[in-house]
Amino acid sequence: MQCKKELQEKYHAFGQGHVFDHWPDLSVEEQKDFLVQLNNIDLEVSLRAWRQSVLGSSKKPDLAQATATDGTNLENDKLSQISKQGERILAEGRVAALTVAGGQGTRLGHAGPKGTYRCTPLSEKSLFQWFTESLHYYSKKYSRYFNWFVMTSEANHEETECFFEKNHHFGYPQEKIHFFKQGMLPVFGMDGKFLLEAKNKIAMSPDGHGGCLQALKKAGLLQLMKSEDIDYLSYFQIDNPLVYCLDPTFLGLHENSVADMSSKAVSKVSWDEKVGTFLRDSGKIRVFEYSDIPPEIAQCQEESGELLHALGSIAIHLINRSFVEILVSENKNNLPYHRAHKAVPCLNAKGHLLNPVEPNGVKLESFIFDALPRAKNSIIYKVARDEEFGPIKNKAGADSIISSHALQLARSCRWVDLANIPRETDRIEISPAWAPTSQEFIRKSTKMKFPTPLKNDIVFGLDGLQ
Repeated sequence: MQCKKELQEKYHAFGQGHVFDHWPDLSVEEQKDFLVQLNNIDLEVSLRAWRQSVLGSSKKPDLAQATATDGTNLENDKLSQISKQGERILAEGRVAALTVAGGQGTRLGHAGPKGTYRCTPLSEKSLFQWFTESLHYYSKKYSRYFNWFVMTSEANHEETECFFEKNHHFGYPQEKIHFFKQGMLPVFGMDGKFLLEAKNKIAMSPDGHGGCLQALKKAGLLQLMKSEDIDYLSYFQIDNPLVYCLDPTFLGLHENSVADMSSKAVSKVSWDEKVGTFLRDSGKIRVFEYSDIPPEIAQCQEESGELLHALGSIAIHLINRSFVEILVSENKNNLPYHRAHKAVPCLNAKGHLLNPVEPNGVKLESFIFDALPRAKNSIIYKVARDEEFGPIKNKAGADSIISSHALQLARSCRWVDLANIPRETDRIEISPAWAPTSQEFIRKSTKMKFPTPLKNDIVFGLDGLQ
């Protein structure tokens, strides 16, 4: 660890010497704490991120329609062949799950990590438990436990670990669940100077879900993947309980296409829906955030009146380990950083705390989908929206716990109907520990007898009907 003198010279050389302005006012303990933080900040990475965000991309976009493999229209024979290839990958243990779970449940009125939020309509299970049950299913089917990489944040790492310990990791082997922290970057003022939130503390913010790749490397998890011959990461975010954690069809399609990184998509409900949009830019697949896509592009329609650019990103990807290793190597640039202008409490030059109403700071984030243009090959797999996309982002309205509950119940009822099980209820919940897909539900249900018709609240758990 560098001493105060060395750090002061270093920060001065990088144009950030002002962070020592209040040093004389600090106690010995405060000085020690400050030195720890100053040593942990990578100045080269931080300032490179700032410069890149200021310059942005000088290349004018050359946009065209993106196309997808439509999973809802694949012929049964081809679908079966692709799924079998994915099942071989799973049977060989060549994939690990990667979940981005650094957020808090504040917008949902929940005190704690978002993963601890109760997401299911009948059993009231947490998101973390729900995904663990899905992994249980695949582990039982393929006679192996899959590694699960869970990215936390400084704000919720300890609480997340405690939650799993308290619940005995929901019966999943503790050594197969790997928690690792998201990276942090300094918050900048509009002039590019680090903001201080206290006299001995630089304001920091998470570096975005794109930071999970460098964080995996830092935590030694890429090396773990290599040592266990794990080739693929199944990436998904914590807020979507309808996600297929380990999808053999998606895996088979990805490997068969020799892709570096692949994505799932759904049809957008409107041109201004708050999801990213897949487009081709100079021939490469890109995702444009809903706030970044030009309205004249977003609103383009086909002759039929349907949206021309209708492929919406649902933040589900398959990523090759070898591709990640290239992205995080020292000789390659990091993913681009996006600027978010925020009102940030900070100290002024006299050391007085300011609580601005208007944006005075810049938080930098990288996004995982910005790796797509760097892939030698990338495919988009279009899936049924009502099967795989029911995010919980808000307390009410669109993408809320209310809309997600409705989608979860509707999907379960649809599966029961496909299995020709009579019912007189629309309140059915199917745990992924019993069946994570309709095909698996139908296959398992044909071997069981049920009281018919199904009535009242029905929950299918680990061993079937509870």
